Amino acid sequence: MIRKSLLLLLAVALALLLAAPAWANGTVLKPVGPAEVTVGEEFTVGIVVYDVEGLMGVQFDLEFNPGVLEALSVESGDVFDTPFEVPSVITAVYVRYGAIVLSQAEAFSGTGTAALVTFKAKAEGTSELRLEDTSLGAYAGAKINHSTPDPPPTVTVTAPDTTPPTVTSTDPADGATGIPVDKTVTVTFTENIRQAARYDDISVEDADGNAVTFTKGISGKVLTIDPTGDLDYATAYRVNIPAGAVEDTAGNDLADDYAFDFTTEILPAPEPVITFTNMEGHWVEDCVAELVYRGILSGYPDGTFRPDQPITRLEAVCILARALELAPGTAADLGKFKDAAAIPAWAVADAAAAAREGLIEGYPHADGSLTFEPAKLITRTEMAAIMSRVLEKELGQITPAPLLFTDADDIPDWTKEAVGIALAKGVVGGYPDGTFRPQNNVTRAETASMVCRLLEAIGRM
Repeated sequence: MIRKSLLLLLAVALALLLAAPAWANGTVLKPVGPAEVTVGEEFTVGIVVYDVEGLMGVQFDLEFNPGVLEALSVESGDVFDTPFEVPSVITAVYVRYGAIVLSQAEAFSGTGTAALVTFKAKAEGTSELRLEDTSLGAYAGAKINHSTPDPPPTVTVTAPDTTPPTVTSTDPADGATGIPVDKTVTVTFTENIRQAARYDDISVEDADGNAVTFTKGISGKVLTIDPTGDLDYATAYRVNIPAGAVEDTAGNDLADDYAFDFTTEILPAPEPVITFTNMEGHWVEDCVAELVYRGILSGYPDGTFRPDQPITRLEAVCILARALELAPGTAADLGKFKDAAAIPAWAVADAAAAAREGLIEGYPHADGSLTFEPAKLITRTEMAAIMSRVLEKELGQITPAPLLFTDADDIPDWTKEAVGIALAKGVVGGYPDGTFRPQNNVTRAETASMVCRLLEAIGRM
């Protein structure tokens, strides 16, 4: 009898609270939940009140399609801390809920969730989530004017996902070689995945069956395997992902074992320490060390580099052929030069490669012949011409930079454009006094500097 009286009092209080209207601009009561679920899935719909002032009571019926959804429960949301709830009603076609607070101090203002309704998706189809008989109450029995969405929101129930995830790619790829020993392995799947029963059985081992220790994790579609230390050089490894190690968000396991192999890089040769007795602190010291390491330049038997020594035309083109890693040429590539016999045997392959690629054109003579003149010292304008040919061969047409040197008039007309091209890409430059000195012979130090700048300009350093 006491329980019936209490429930009656609550119902009366709610009715009084929701009796007379009070104006609240823009207040909306709306069901908010997922737009799509699958058969068998349980999900929650929040009954959200937007932009309300002084809310002290709420009541609604939430109607749904009984052929598609089944209502399981309803509970209070976050708008009231300790509401008095009228007993909810759950039927095959609607859920009824009501709650109030009795103290004005407990009134709610703002946006919040009045109630949470849990459903189960029964069958494929679409259901409206329609609010009917809604009431929002304020202090002293005032009713809060509000709206509900029309048309109402819907939820679509689709057939359950029964397709298991599969691997779309791996990094390294299956069969890859030359893989860095500090490589982090990734495996990408067709859909988002999570850990499953055999997650801890994922393994990495070498060809002898020795296990690799690693950490692993999942982010979206990607499984990451990170060895705890460097792998061994020149070693074959296999990554094993057993069936059931991962599953998609619908609970479908990886159906089949998956494995892939890769081989790590060979042990690189130790980088030599390159020093010359006369290069410490020199402005081109680091560049020379890099070019010597790459096999592009070399020093002299006495341990010197001789940076101020001028170089010949033959030496210049051989250095460039090595720097550009040109395929070796043959004597036939030198056939247009009538002095080809003057080129020593050790230089034929590089000189011929440079001639074949058009890096050096030779000196024309009145009889129509060309000479290479391998022993002639190369000038700064000649070196700029060769550099410009390489730049445009690698990068395409280049707009020459203006020649603002104080001795620009001394630059031969036939090389002015070439000097401008090399200058535009920073391969050549002037001297601190503003001169270019076009007829100066190029030194070994200047050659090293120009080659380093050239390789940087074409993206090879």
